[in-house]
Amino acid sequence: MVYEIQKNFLLSDCTLLENLKKDNIPFRNSKFETFYTQITSNHSVKFQSFCNEFYKITKFNNSILEQNQEEKISK
Repeated sequence: MVYEIQKNFLLSDCTLLENLKKDNIPFRNSKFETFYTQITSNHSVKFQSFCNEFYKITKFNNSILEQNQEEKISK
């Protein structure tokens, strides 16, 4: 499973790494690619590749709720 971190505030990278280490949270640098196939104001579909696995993420938005559906599409 892939978890995407969305950083909505400014924080230096060294501070983030120090805090992860201090809290014993495993961390590694990983390369992943993302591309979008459909984007509207309330719906988007994106695909991600991460460690030779592929995922389809569908995101639905309305004024109250944001919902993500993630599906692994590689074997």
